[in-house]
Amino acid sequence: MVKCIKCSNQAIFTHEESNTFLCEEHKKESLDTLSELAKPEFNISEKDMALLKSEIKRRIRLINESKKQIIQFTSELTNRTEKLSEVPLRRQGKLLKEYQELLRKKSFNQKDREKVYNILKSSYDPYIIHKPIEFHEDTKEFYNSFFKEIDFIQGNTAEKLYKNFKLCTQGHINYVYCVAISDNNRYIASGSADRIIRIWNLIKNIQKCYLEGHTESIFGITFSPVQKYIISSSKDSYVIIWNIKTREIHKKIKFERCWIFTLKVTHNNYLICASTRAILYIYDMKTFKVKKKLKGHKKSVNCFDISSDNKLCISGSCDNTLKIWNLINFKEEFTLHGHSEVVNSVAFIPDNKFAVSGSADKTIRIWNLKKKIQINILDGHKESIKCVLVTANGKFMLSAGFDDKIFIWDLERYTIIKTLEKHYRAVLCLAISRDGRYLVSGSADRRVILWDIFKPNFNYELCGHIDHVIAAGIFKNKSIAVTLSNDGRVKQWNIKNKCQILDIPGKSYCINSTIISKDNKLIISACHDKTTKLWNFKDYTLIRKLEGHTENVCCIAISNNNTFLISGSYSGILIVYDLISYSIKYALKSHESIVNAVEITQNDDFAISASNDKTIIIWNLITFCKEYIFEGHHTEPIRGLAIKGNILISSSQDNSICIWDFQKRSFVRKLEEIHEDWVLCICISDDGLLLASGSGDKSIIIWDLANFQLKSKLTGHEDSVWGVKFSRCGKTILSVSDDKSVRVWDVGSGDICFILFTHSARLRSVFITTDNKYAVVSSDDCTVLVFDWEQKILIKILSGIFSVKSEIIQYSELKSLFDKSSESLGLE
Repeated sequence: MVKCIKCSNQAIFTHEESNTFLCEEHKKESLDTLSELAKPEFNISEKDMALLKSEIKRRIRLINESKKQIIQFTSELTNRTEKLSEVPLRRQGKLLKEYQELLRKKSFNQKDREKVYNILKSSYDPYIIHKPIEFHEDTKEFYNSFFKEIDFIQGNTAEKLYKNFKLCTQGHINYVYCVAISDNNRYIASGSADRIIRIWNLIKNIQKCYLEGHTESIFGITFSPVQKYIISSSKDSYVIIWNIKTREIHKKIKFERCWIFTLKVTHNNYLICASTRAILYIYDMKTFKVKKKLKGHKKSVNCFDISSDNKLCISGSCDNTLKIWNLINFKEEFTLHGHSEVVNSVAFIPDNKFAVSGSADKTIRIWNLKKKIQINILDGHKESIKCVLVTANGKFMLSAGFDDKIFIWDLERYTIIKTLEKHYRAVLCLAISRDGRYLVSGSADRRVILWDIFKPNFNYELCGHIDHVIAAGIFKNKSIAVTLSNDGRVKQWNIKNKCQILDIPGKSYCINSTIISKDNKLIISACHDKTTKLWNFKDYTLIRKLEGHTENVCCIAISNNNTFLISGSYSGILIVYDLISYSIKYALKSHESIVNAVEITQNDDFAISASNDKTIIIWNLITFCKEYIFEGHHTEPIRGLAIKGNILISSSQDNSICIWDFQKRSFVRKLEEIHEDWVLCICISDDGLLLASGSGDKSIIIWDLANFQLKSKLTGHEDSVWGVKFSRCGKTILSVSDDKSVRVWDVGSGDICFILFTHSARLRSVFITTDNKYAVVSSDDCTVLVFDWEQKILIKILSGIFSVKSEIIQYSELKSLFDKSSESLGLE
């Protein structure tokens, strides 16, 4: 706090010329120069403060790294070069001092304003790789090119684009579970397993904003009748009421020991919530207090609908029944039986005399509510039905489910009159506008699609990348932004109109796995750009990119004698590379889907691969032939492999771990019903006594391999755990997660020792060198982080991208952005 020069009160104003500070009372003495008085401090939000600290720490790290690089290069050049180096070093020293001073401050004076907002609105480009140069004219350019403040190169790119330009470039990056259309047909809201609510302008086809607040998947979303609120429900057991105008949380309702699948607001201002406790909760929207609890179902209530006159409610449940409720006296009227599996969706036909329901039994059933009977069963879907809707005129019904299709039905003839096909995974939700014209669908393919029912061939995907945006270039004079994303698309945006103007094929940048050779000479990475990258571990130079795969490379293994490596890809093919000649030795073909993991046995005689096709294949590395297939015990794709001696262990999306006898080629046992989500990764300790497994349920489990019993459960990650690795002594374990953190755990106590690092992108794998000194971590943003992990030091960030400019300029459709009249910020 800055104090007044005449008393101990907090200063409110400062005199710029004399640099003196005055409180409210003593400012009156300076009325003659009041026009020169200004407030000495300004406040920034907690979120901006966190971003400021994160960005400064990141810059300090990059500056320290670049200082080492400058000193190393300078020592190899002439005295003239040494003189040139003094300028950037002095500049960087000044920057370090300024940044460290800013970090120590709790409040900021007026002179700090420009520095703070300049940091928040810009970024350093870690992708620019400076190579050693010969002594001639380009020496000056080499030294002067370090750390220009430029726009949005990498690190929270989508957030920065939204914060500074109100430009939403990020779409949903996980299943879209719910969608809703406002009563005035202007806005669409969508909720996802990525925990984000996105608000779209239906007319302009732009994303207007996004709302963050839930900590788990969002299952339900609705607008209040007058568009004052958006109400959402989540697996985190909260219902959140959002003020649409301020985009802030207005109210949070906590549900104990359950969560809400779906919710709606009646026109007489009641909020109805269907819960996993088999209860329908009714809240008064004025007081946000429970008015009534409707009990009768024996299992979770999955869905409900409200009659057009607000007098009745129909609900569907995991108990396979439907119930009709009176919303006047809040009593159950009757129960409808017929479905043989859970009821996922229900809807009234507008006359309120009939209703429809969709079920996991793959049928749609039509009910006469007056006679309380089922009058028809409609077949057509080949998989579980997730949602049914009826148009406002009662003539048509829409249905969708796990067969990826949307059917439009004629309710007079009970026939399918149109099939809408654009989603390539399960359609999980539907919403229809009040005028019956627009249909919105959300899917497991992460996309939200808008359909014109009057013109069924007219549809478009609501714009936004469906995987993380990792970098962007800003061309301010043309009001254009270009974004790169791991969804394999490059998009061009109009900054003024906030709309997408170009969408072309690109590539994914994620580095899925990184290992180090047994002799500590090579760092090897499997990248989604279809290459395997090799770096020199001594000087961190990129040696080579191994090509040959036609799809994303997602796993690698190196031989124990360091002479060859094997990589597996999305195509189902494994390629064996010779590390002496860097040539392809052999392609192993047998898997029918993505190869997620590969291991090589101790004597380099066999390779073992696991795939989405639910099989594990043993390959003879002498003959390069398939020798044996393990199958039949995993019911979903296999994600992880580990081998120690004769014990082979696999993990799967079926939430289980299987133990196999490698020598006898036999199944031993299955560990299941412990993890609550996909088991994404596994590793065995060097002594072969312990197994660690990481899961989509955010936990790590340590298993005793002597008896296959759970030893301890490590909790603390806030998202899926993608990589685990025991230290060589087996006393600690490192893990990486979608929460962007690297954590170190004590194996004995199960407690977290420390958070080694928090990155700006999701982390995919972790590996520890044979000497236990170094750890390498793979990231979504095409970087590999190298740590001296026990000393808690980040040594180096290796990038698979030369620069953002080089990535964008390779596309012919974007080359015109780089003409001389273009001011390209973020690309300098």
